Amino acid sequence: MAGINYLDTRSNFWRQQKPIYARERDRKLMQEKWLRDRKRRPSQTAHYILKSLEDIDMLLTSGSAEGSLQKAEKVLKKVLEWNKGEVPNKDELVGNLYSCIGNAQIELGQMVAALQSHRKDLEIAKEYDLPDAKSRALDNIGRVFARVGKFQQAIDTWEEKIPLAKTTLEKTWLFHEIGRCYLELDQAWQAQNYGEKSQQCAEEEGDIEWQLNASVLVAQAQVKLRDFESAVNNFEKALERAKLVHNNEAQQAIISALDDANKGIIGELKKTNYRDLIKVKKEKGC
Repeated sequence: MAGINYLDTRSNFWRQQKPIYARERDRKLMQEKWLRDRKRRPSQTAHYILKSLEDIDMLLTSGSAEGSLQKAEKVLKKVLEWNKGEVPNKDELVGNLYSCIGNAQIELGQMVAALQSHRKDLEIAKEYDLPDAKSRALDNIGRVFARVGKFQQAIDTWEEKIPLAKTTLEKTWLFHEIGRCYLELDQAWQAQNYGEKSQQCAEEEGDIEWQLNASVLVAQAQVKLRDFESAVNNFEKALERAKLVHNNEAQQAIISALDDANKGIIGELKKTNYRDLIKVKKEKGC
């Protein structure tokens, strides 16, 4: 099934690159926090922190993971030397910096180190009861597990994050990733279940790109469940969305996958007809 294989490969994108919304959310969380501090206390320290966090993020998003990592490690070393009088929310900032370090390490393929960094972020979030930071850390830990093929651990981590997801868009991504991991584990029923949840959230959000991703996931799960008719319906939905966002590569892959699913329907019909024929022959005593 060439079309489905292509779509499986294509979906790796979501495990390799953090969705843009998630990066923007993390950046906004950091900026809002330090902008508030800066207004309260327009000190050189607050200015240095805000500028450093912006630089770390800009380096990562512009493709310089090594530069981002070096900058984050340098700032962390400096912050650890400060006392809480200088920076009242020092612990939160340290967690933030571990998160930045972990994200750069993911991009550099340093997965063991990335896991350690994100776990430090999670420890701080739990110790100081920081739900947004906890959500961010679980998000990233799940990403590391998925990238190294530890899909069950990724599922467990992301399922812990579900109650912390604030927006419909965040849930769309989260349900899709959990469903994709279940598909990788050949647990197609669970993959379909989470894919449908992602579909519902994407519809509510009105996000066509995510409607496309979720429909493909549901269809792929249905192919594994040999529910070819439902798979065809979902591939057709996905094809409509791919046309709307002018994604030609996805269109070609979905057309190929649709052809495979239709062949599956014909194959099932042939089996049914053959079984019926045998039954009739037996009844006639042939």
